[in-house]
Amino acid sequence: MVIPWQFRCLFWWKNIVKKKREIPLIKVSSDGDGVDSVIFLLPDKKELAQIVNYLIKPEKELPEYPVCYVCHEDALPFYPKEVHTNFITFDDDNLNQMGIINTEPWLDHMRALNYDALVDLNLSFNPAAAMLAWELDVPLKIGFQSSMADKLYTVILEHKGTGFLEKNFQTIEQLLGIS
Repeated sequence: MVIPWQFRCLFWWKNIVKKKREIPLIKVSSDGDGVDSVIFLLPDKKELAQIVNYLIKPEKELPEYPVCYVCHEDALPFYPKEVHTNFITFDDDNLNQMGIINTEPWLDHMRALNYDALVDLNLSFNPAAAMLAWELDVPLKIGFQSSMADKLYTVILEHKGTGFLEKNFQTIEQLLGIS
């Protein structure tokens, strides 16, 4: 995953300036409290969205768990209409020139949701999703391997081509307790 140097510099600067608060740990096991709510950061590209649809099928919706999906409004047609009520979208007006969400009211709304888990399903670098994952104080963050993944996620999955994605999605479902 190639990450532009401008984003690396911004991320480095934010790490110096913003002190992250201590996030309470969450126990993910059959006898622990586990995850009660999940936010998914979805890809904006159609090719990746078709792959990710495996994980967000309407029949997999869990009524007892609040589930939220975040993507660019242009990507909304790539996902099942039945789950559109659970989507939070952003548009180009919310992005700065680097593709990072910089609208404070939108970010404050996302911070106020207090989800237990965040899953970034972007297989390629997405600046909006990466910075959103960094901004949100969520105990369990799952994402795919990159040079910055250790700073963004608590659980990092390796992506070795499309043949292994189903296994990664099954791992995500197991971690979240929805399999």
